[in-house]
Amino acid sequence: MTKIFLLGATGYIGGTVLNTLVEKHPEFEYAVIVRSKEGGDKVIAQLPSVRVVIGNLNDDCNLIEKESANADIVINAADNDHVACANAIIKGLSTRPSPGYLIHTSGTSILLDGETNGYGQKLTSKVYDDLDHVEEVTNLPDEAWHRNVDKVVLNGFTKGVKTTIVCPCCIYGLGTSPGKRVSWQIPQLSKWTLKRGKGLMVNKGQTHWNNIHVLDLAELYLLLVEEALKPNGGNATWGKDGYYFAENGEHIWADISQRIAQICKAKGFNKSDEVESLTPEKVKEFAPTGHLEWGANSRGKSLRAKKLGWKPKHPSLLDSLDQEVDMAAKALGL
Repeated sequence: MTKIFLLGATGYIGGTVLNTLVEKHPEFEYAVIVRSKEGGDKVIAQLPSVRVVIGNLNDDCNLIEKESANADIVINAADNDHVACANAIIKGLSTRPSPGYLIHTSGTSILLDGETNGYGQKLTSKVYDDLDHVEEVTNLPDEAWHRNVDKVVLNGFTKGVKTTIVCPCCIYGLGTSPGKRVSWQIPQLSKWTLKRGKGLMVNKGQTHWNNIHVLDLAELYLLLVEEALKPNGGNATWGKDGYYFAENGEHIWADISQRIAQICKAKGFNKSDEVESLTPEKVKEFAPTGHLEWGANSRGKSLRAKKLGWKPKHPSLLDSLDQEVDMAAKALGL
């Protein structure tokens, strides 16, 4: 029986991936680690066949190592900046009699391109890809976000572990997690548009991000799991070039800000559909990372996943903004 160990079961990505896997492959044996009994109860209530262990990334690396050693495939959708956790997973999988697989979750914040990205670059028109020029992605500067853990995972092949990294961008849509079911960037932009009574953009808003529906993202994890079960890992890429961007299009933040403002006005939440231009410093006063999330570029094409046969099919970001505003309004009690 195939054994799956998943970290991040009550999170937006991890919980949606877990739900998708259990629906498609109820015959697998699933184990998850959660921080509290309350979180575990949520998982069991929705997915009673899943085995829950209580622990956290900081104090229970031995437990993570043990569960990883017992699994055929580990999916890490927890903290993508936690080096000790990544090392524990690799160590556990490396002790198996046959090669174990790790599907790790990073994020395209690693591609941030802007004056405030932490390593001094200006906005450019650079677009990365994960196939023809994957070496540009696997050799980014050490100070890039998530890079410390990405390096641990990419080097896992030296210890006999078959690893790959899934790198989602701006995720949207209602998830199916036992815990968190909404994302961050779009909900936060919607929230502050509602709270301020008008839209906002960083500087002129002419920054680009890719986007992906959370259910399409979960389908990519499912595809990689199914490939891992084939001889020699199927047609998926594992090891030093194992990197998969997950995107289904690109948006400009000024356009998204304007559309959210229009929806807020049309629904009667705001009196105006004005969008105000704010400096990064001003945005940081109420949204500490908003100057990066809405004010820098993050552009990467998912060539490798689509070559493997991944075909996103869920509603586009623009078609989902009405739902996103409704969810933000509900969260604010409007």
